[in-house]
Amino acid sequence: MLPTARRAAPTTAHARLSKLLRTRPLATACVAAISVAAPAVAVANTSHAGWPPDENTVTENGPAGEAHTLVGKPNVHNYLLGKYGNDTFIGGNDGDVIWADERPTGAPKYQKAIIHAGNGRNVIYSNDTYNEVWTGTNPGTIVHAREDSGVIHCENPHVLVDSSYKARHHYKLIGCKNVSL
Repeated sequence: MLPTARRAAPTTAHARLSKLLRTRPLATACVAAISVAAPAVAVANTSHAGWPPDENTVTENGPAGEAHTLVGKPNVHNYLLGKYGNDTFIGGNDGDVIWADERPTGAPKYQKAIIHAGNGRNVIYSNDTYNEVWTGTNPGTIVHAREDSGVIHCENPHVLVDSSYKARHHYKLIGCKNVSL
């Protein structure tokens, strides 16, 4: 009699999930329901490396094109997430993630973001139309300005402005000495 090949036990999370889905129909249904209910989870490929912990999330949920103000809480790390409006962001003092337009598609032709970051270490993403950004005084702050135009006020000359060659010429940089293209 020939020896039968023994299948190795799953060693990765993916393999364990695959086995679970093959053997448990209810688990398959749950995963399918979650993937339908939350498709936005896999849309953005933005690295979260260097982000402060999420201690308070404020998301703009109003109608597209209207003006909204998102205010971070003091003494916590805030995630302030804008969408399709003319949004104003007021950061907290412990360092925040401020994302002027966290949706990858569907933005109106024109929107304006006004960002007043606090003095903690911030990670700021400008929107894809027009931005006015005040960075706060922390030298570890980074501003991602990869699209369109605006004004960035670096309140510390060591703030890093991450831009693209195309976008850089459409931004007015005030006090910004550390620019990456």
